[in-house]
Amino acid sequence: AHPTHGGRQAARRLLAARAAPLSELIAGLDDDEQAQLSGLLEKLLTQIYGEVGNSQLICRLCDRPRCTTNGACPVGEAERAAGSEAGRARRS
Repeated sequence: AHPTHGGRQAARRLLAARAAPLSELIAGLDDDEQAQLSGLLEKLLTQIYGEVGNSQLICRLCDRPRCTTNGACPVGEAERAAGSEAGRARRS
């Protein structure tokens, strides 16, 4: 299933509304603090995937282009790792 044109527009508005205040907050951090925050958020997202086990539930309102353009998504990495582990378990 794919979102309708109206759904894509609504998602863009939602992402813009969510990003504005977060961008302002993050701008108050220096480069080292932003790097620390990024590392912590990556760790938390990986942990959340371990608990939920379904990227569709976690990433429903994710800003996919931003997430996949600037580096690997921690949720996607966790999902790929889980798939690899499941494959190894089936072969054992």
